Amino acid sequence: MKDLTPTEIARLADVVIFDKVDQGEWYQYAKEPQVQAIVKQSAQTVQRINDVAKMNLAEATRLLQEVLPNMAKDADVHFPITSIEPPNA
Repeated sequence: MKDLTPTEIARLADVVIFDKVDQGEWYQYAKEPQVQAIVKQSAQTVQRINDVAKMNLAEATRLLQEVLPNMAKDADVHFPITSIEPPNA
């Protein structure tokens, strides 16, 4: 990971995370509070869905569709969820 100067840190603090991604500021991802929050929330959501799947697959699938509203109704879902991948083209 690239070490940042105080000037770079100050400059990047004022840039929105999505703009940083567009600008290729890749080395900042792990340090970004916004990204950390998104990753934490995603992991907690997936864990909650996987916990529900242990008792009720239909409800777990419904919860997954709530999180991923554009997911195809006939998507091939296997619990526990460990990753989300696009279908083969």
